[in-house]
Amino acid sequence: MKKFLILAVILIGTLGLCFAQGTLKDRIAKVIKVDGDVQVMKKDSSTWIPAEEGMILSEGDIVKTGKVGAALLNIQGDAEGSLVRLRESTTLALDILKEDTSTNKKVTVLDLSIGKVLIQAEKLKNGSRFEVKTPTSVVGVRGTKFAVEVDTLE
Repeated sequence: MKKFLILAVILIGTLGLCFAQGTLKDRIAKVIKVDGDVQVMKKDSSTWIPAEEGMILSEGDIVKTGKVGAALLNIQGDAEGSLVRLRESTTLALDILKEDTSTNKKVTVLDLSIGKVLIQAEKLKNGSRFEVKTPTSVVGVRGTKFAVEVDTLE
C-alpha cells in the first residue's frame, strides 16, 4: 500500500508540473468495437452498463471484458489517436486523459488491474506521455506497438 501511495504522489506531482503553465482540456476515448461481454462503469456511477460501439469514454471511466469479451478503444489525440485492444477478462481504468492546449502536450495514463491489453500508441510529440500502470509497475512509451498483461497470483 505504501508503494501505491508513493506512486500516486509521484504521478500527481508530475502531472501538475507538466501542466503548470497551460490550460487543461479533458480528452476522450471512443469505443470502436465490442465483441461479446464488455461493460463500462462511468466515473460518477457505481453501476456497470453494456458497452456500445461509438460510446464516448472519459477520464475516470472503467472498461471490463468478460471471459468471452473483447473491445477496441481509440484514445483521441493527433490523427487517428492510439488504439487499445482489451482482451478477455480485462479491467482497464482511464486514469488520466488530459491535454495542455497551449503546448499540445498530452498525458494518457491507463490503469490495468487484470487482463491483457495490446496498444498501438501514436508517436508522442511536445513532451507528451503515454503510460500503462499495473499493480506492480508503470510502463511508459514513446510511440509503438506493445502488450501489457496482468495475471492473478495463484
